Amino acid sequence: MSRSFPAAPVLDVAPLFGDDETARRATARDLVERFERDGAIVAVGMPEAEEMDTRAATMLRFFELDEADKLAVATRRNRPDSSHTYRGYVSTLEERRWAYNEMYDIGAERPFSLPPLRGAEMFAEPNLWPAREPAPGWRGAMLAYYGQLEHLGHAALRALCDQLGVSQAQLDARFGEGNGTLRLLNYPQRPEGLELTEGIPEALKADEERPQLVAGRHTDGCALSLLWQREAGLQAQAPDGRWQDIPRLPNSVSLHLGDVFEGLTGGRLRATPHRVVDGGGERRSIGFFVEPNPAASCAPFDGSGDAETRPGGDSYAALLLRRFSGYRGYEDYVPNPD
Repeated sequence: MSRSFPAAPVLDVAPLFGDDETARRATARDLVERFERDGAIVAVGMPEAEEMDTRAATMLRFFELDEADKLAVATRRNRPDSSHTYRGYVSTLEERRWAYNEMYDIGAERPFSLPPLRGAEMFAEPNLWPAREPAPGWRGAMLAYYGQLEHLGHAALRALCDQLGVSQAQLDARFGEGNGTLRLLNYPQRPEGLELTEGIPEALKADEERPQLVAGRHTDGCALSLLWQREAGLQAQAPDGRWQDIPRLPNSVSLHLGDVFEGLTGGRLRATPHRVVDGGGERRSIGFFVEPNPAASCAPFDGSGDAETRPGGDSYAALLLRRFSGYRGYEDYVPNPD
């Protein structure tokens, strides 16, 4: 089955970083309007944009490491004796369930404040770096890319909040510590005859209305996702239900709103559903996820919403603990704060 989809809009975000306040405000208005209409944008023109594809190609060479080198930086999901639960390498390649991928996460190399919750310390884990670099300059590329996407993500959040009447002080209270996750993703081509013990979830099955997928429709749990793809296939769903291709443009990333930002705005801006079409071969991509400070409240900026909170509180760390404690492979390592 072959279907064509319209392309998501492209936005030059350079004015968000310039001195022309009129141009900056016009771009901020465009950003809000396009999220309201289309759900996602493809950003071009950000600082150091000309370095993005080169850095990404270097970073993704992580997946060329020997299995032993990758397992040396694995989390407890794949190596129970690991010191880490949250940051590091995770693989589902041997589980023979519906997922067949591997990923590697790092976070910011700076201290964070944590709420007094058992298990919250996992969100301040130091990064696990491979003993042998996959390519010359690999770690430097990772850190430079992290800084580049963090700069873009926070500029986009500032622009959105300006248009929504959220003050800089309110934004800093939630995001001032600069929390975020950089994730490398690899979906190898599935071996011929691979039988997955739990079958393919309904959300990933092809039918007359949708293509075969490698990642089903979902929203991200962060505030803002910035996604780079080596192969085309990413799609985003607009608020009116239409699906759009995210075009694979040179030195670009797509921006998608997450569940946390939807909650912080009281639903004024909705999280972006997205999925990935199966192209039939290997697929590699990179995600950067802008997240609140672990101890920050995830209640709406305007103070609306239910005043009653769950026993573990409404911090971002509590939200993450609830989520991870329900994931298969983490139930023995991550306590539910409630």
